[in-house]
Amino acid sequence: MNCSNCSSPLPPEALVCPACGTSTLAEPARPVSLESVRTLGVTLQIMLAACLALAVADAVLAAVMAWSFGVDDSLSSDMAAAPVIYTVAAGVVGLGYALAIVTSAVLFIIWMFRARHNAEVLCKARHRRARGWIIAGWIVPIVSLWFPKQLIDDIWLASDPSTPPERATVQGLPRPPLVFAWWVSLLVSTGFDQIAFRIWMDESVDAQKLSTTLGLVSAPLFVLAGILAILVVGRITTFQVQRGSDATDWRTGSPPIAQPTS
Repeated sequence: MNCSNCSSPLPPEALVCPACGTSTLAEPARPVSLESVRTLGVTLQIMLAACLALAVADAVLAAVMAWSFGVDDSLSSDMAAAPVIYTVAAGVVGLGYALAIVTSAVLFIIWMFRARHNAEVLCKARHRRARGWIIAGWIVPIVSLWFPKQLIDDIWLASDPSTPPERATVQGLPRPPLVFAWWVSLLVSTGFDQIAFRIWMDESVDAQKLSTTLGLVSAPLFVLAGILAILVVGRITTFQVQRGSDATDWRTGSPPIAQPTS
């Protein structure tokens, strides 16, 4: 056996290296910190709720403009100003909606990274996708249809207090129905939105009306997806906060050095 520091031969049962004085005892594993998720999770839930409210307002304004003003070329002088008012309102709501979507997306990615870190501390179970897929999984074509759900499924299962810390894999554990419902509603609403956008590009009155109709169909599904996303974030955050109070890092067998307190 050689010294890990200077590679000199070590006498049997030596506690230190005679050449350099380095201890031959294995350094104990350092405890791993849990990331704070409570405040971030609540903030994300508030932003998701804001997205839902703005999405509903945007859909209503679009419907009013398309059906009340967009199909009548003989508006009276009293109503002539109405489209301008609605256009300005739609612009303000649309801008707020876009900002809320971007902010929510950024917060959701940050929350996923923190939740994934905590899940790996709380449970030994191997996740099916590497951490890099937390970002790539949303933007890489084809795999974006199921990778994000797999990531959330594994974070949920590893965070669940009913999952033993020493469990080696999440395979065989029942997938959470709440995550499944969220993902299906999100995929379907996104599909309707994509179709509506392609029809809207035609710019004819009939195309605008059909696009608006499809948008109104997708709006309830988007609202449902948003509500379910709020519930998923809340459930996983609660799992990790509750489990953090009596957590044991499976790597060291001791509590993590920092508990999530905010």
